[in-house]
Amino acid sequence: MWYNNDGSVVFPEVLVASGVAGYPEPAASAFLVATNVCGATSSWSEATFSEPVAALDDGLYVVFRLPEGSEHSGDGLGGGAGIGYTEGPNGFTGWLSLDGEDWVKLQASYGMAVEPITVEAEDGMVEKSVDDDGELPVTHTAFLLPSPNPFNPQTQLQYQLKDAGHVDLSVFNVRGERVARLASGYQAAGRFQLTWRGTDESGQRLASGTYFARFTAGPVVQTQRLTLVK
Repeated sequence: MWYNNDGSVVFPEVLVASGVAGYPEPAASAFLVATNVCGATSSWSEATFSEPVAALDDGLYVVFRLPEGSEHSGDGLGGGAGIGYTEGPNGFTGWLSLDGEDWVKLQASYGMAVEPITVEAEDGMVEKSVDDDGELPVTHTAFLLPSPNPFNPQTQLQYQLKDAGHVDLSVFNVRGERVARLASGYQAAGRFQLTWRGTDESGQRLASGTYFARFTAGPVVQTQRLTLVK
């Protein structure tokens, strides 16, 4: 069940994504459970999956794919696609994505007005799970969100490689000058995490302010803004 804004909007797909607690997998790896889903206007609505889905992992995420070019312009009928929210600790953590790969977590003080309807697990039920070694399979190459950010004294930079190849991860100041190179060379496919302590290549502590971490792996080039505070 979810609290729907505009009953005239049709969600083309609803999917279920597995994932670790705190970060969903890319939508490309999600499992399609419903198509052309409509809800009531400014009211709780219910969507029935094509088949029940069981979770074996720490995270199970329901993904509403918005119509192409949709825009929320107001509350109620004609206001556009929208899912309600709750204030305080109630509700589930919400995430937004423009491309279905990189997810942005909503403010922690709000939860999504979504209520799962659970049933007992039965034989033959579809199971969404990570792979046997306890990690999500790497389905695409990506530079993930730094954490924490803003940071002091250090932040974790994470990236994943679908295929082996040459990787460069460097930090630049607002003038476009490289101040630190954190990774450079050939790496195998998999997940990687590096710690940046806000220092330059000589180990000197940098001034507080805005920096940019640029990740390059083959044709993939991504940049994350970093804020160093003191």
